[in-house]
Amino acid sequence: MEQFDPAVERLDDYKERFDFYCVANGIGNDRKKALFLTKIGQRMFANLKVWVSPTSLSDLSFDDIITRLRARTVPQTVEIAERYRFFKCAQKGEESVIDFMSQLRALAKTCNFGNYLEIALRDQFVCGLQDSRIQRELLCVRDLTLEQALDKARSIEIVLKETASLQQRSTNVEGGLNLHLEPNEFQVAIKWWLGMDVSFGSCCPYCPNHRLDPLGHHALTCKHGGDVVLRHNSLRDVFVESCHRACLGGQVEVGSGLGLDRLHFRPADVLVNNWHLGKPAAFDLTVTSPLNPIILTEAGVRCGSSALFAEARKHNANDSKSTTILLASCLAIQMGCSKSQATTTVYQRLSLSLVIANARALLSCARLRQSEEKG
Repeated sequence: MEQFDPAVERLDDYKERFDFYCVANGIGNDRKKALFLTKIGQRMFANLKVWVSPTSLSDLSFDDIITRLRARTVPQTVEIAERYRFFKCAQKGEESVIDFMSQLRALAKTCNFGNYLEIALRDQFVCGLQDSRIQRELLCVRDLTLEQALDKARSIEIVLKETASLQQRSTNVEGGLNLHLEPNEFQVAIKWWLGMDVSFGSCCPYCPNHRLDPLGHHALTCKHGGDVVLRHNSLRDVFVESCHRACLGGQVEVGSGLGLDRLHFRPADVLVNNWHLGKPAAFDLTVTSPLNPIILTEAGVRCGSSALFAEARKHNANDSKSTTILLASCLAIQMGCSKSQATTTVYQRLSLSLVIANARALLSCARLRQSEEKG
């Protein structure tokens, strides 16, 4: 057992550890004083002799020695000042609720709260919490006890940390899907939304003598540069990642095997083998445009005509293989949110992926054309 240093440890704590030390080593009361005086260290022993002078240490009992030490090593406190420090104490930074409660208990030792201790600890614990969500939950509990406050705060703290961890993992996944717009991509996307000229005054680098239209229809639908495939695959990857987050699994570009004819064995964009009641489901993603010449007239007078046209075309080709959409329900369970929130999340991620792909398609034509002109 180390020497006693009042600058490092309170006397009461040192004495308590010394008592346990004596119990562990089978030391009786008749030997406690002698052992204590040998353990406190040379400097403290010399000071103690001066403090009890002219009385000899051998004439004092163990309790008398502790009393003399307490008078010299324990600073005198002002109760109102100690209580001021207690009621000003608040949870700090990354400090857990358990550590915060330990800090409050340490401060309360010198406050002389008496029978009011439990109430004072409870009140300052709730008031000093830094997370308003935990505070709000505790303030709603009628006749809240100190033990209930601590247990409930710990539970909420764990839930919040786990939720933050899940959100971080989700952010990391989204980073892997590259759902981020560069400044130039954001600028061209805004121009496109506002109907501004995004042709950059040039011709399509992939289609000879085909001048790019101001609204960007050709740049977004040209099948010679690979941007259509890249856009389709980015949407597909976002969708299959949502399936994995919903614990449904999913594979990309594998044979569906959902029918007997050859058409039904074509690769599915996304295949989920255990979609509903143990049955598989194949998903086919498509991107359409209201500037498609086939539906241009109707799209000009009816909002959503382009999407309805593409949907009808897919239904005609795939209805015999279709199944009920349960992705939002499964995703809501895993995310701990409502079905509508889960649905919104999926559509937002798909929309962002589409915006990024469109912006890159518009920019790729301009970049390639500019590089050819410089060459």
